[in-house]
Amino acid sequence: MSVTVRRSASGPGCVPDVLADGGPDSASHGASAGRTRRAVAPPRPRSRGDEGPGGGRGAEARVVTVITVQGVGAHETIRTDRLLLRRFTAADGDALHAYLSQPEAVQFEPYGPQPRAQCHELALERAGDAAFWAVCLRSDERLVGNLYLRLDEPQAWRSYTLGYVFDPGIWGRGYATEATAGLLDVCFRAWGAHRVTARCDPRNTRSSALLERLGMRREGHLRQVAAFSTDADGQPCWHDAFVYAAVESEWSGDEQRCTPYAGWMHSVPR
Repeated sequence: MSVTVRRSASGPGCVPDVLADGGPDSASHGASAGRTRRAVAPPRPRSRGDEGPGGGRGAEARVVTVITVQGVGAHETIRTDRLLLRRFTAADGDALHAYLSQPEAVQFEPYGPQPRAQCHELALERAGDAAFWAVCLRSDERLVGNLYLRLDEPQAWRSYTLGYVFDPGIWGRGYATEATAGLLDVCFRAWGAHRVTARCDPRNTRSSALLERLGMRREGHLRQVAAFSTDADGQPCWHDAFVYAAVESEWSGDEQRCTPYAGWMHSVPR
């Protein structure tokens, strides 16, 4: 048995909910969620810096409006208009290396470009870690990035930490926005999150632009909060961080600050 829940955004700042029937889903995995209904909204202007670890290149935003969740645990998938979010497998090592080996992709990460052998180890580790999501194009199933969403302690507070890395080859097409907004919408609406936080280096303007585009608030500027390397004298190289967050009332409640997709479907086995 499966339960399907459909919700639409409304209120100030939300995407208009204009419905049309959707066709067959060639990327479907697991049990069918039934006939898909697809909410379509007109494109809106997008500022420069819209992709990458968070920004773009000045094209119009493509509003994606249907999210389908299927399966549970290691078999859980999330599908948006153009993307499939799935769990990692041990076979993803070469695909991880394709973008984690690029200096531009990891410029603001606590590690440098990753060798192929390390990426195979990462794929194996992430296959056993439910916090990581592989972001794939539905058109050809190519792995183009990863999301990280960890439930923090104490778990009773329902607070999550968000992170992401995307292949520079797909920056500027709205994929980072689509993937991140899709996962956050499921996190708040289906998993009952109260709060989601994210940090980014203040120099990473693409990432801060993405978080602000999602409607997250900048809550602080942490000075010299982390050191991932040392200088020639062995002294730590300290880095600042911006802190962003969204809470459940902003995402789907009365405040309506954030702009989740106009419609989504959630299907889980019972």
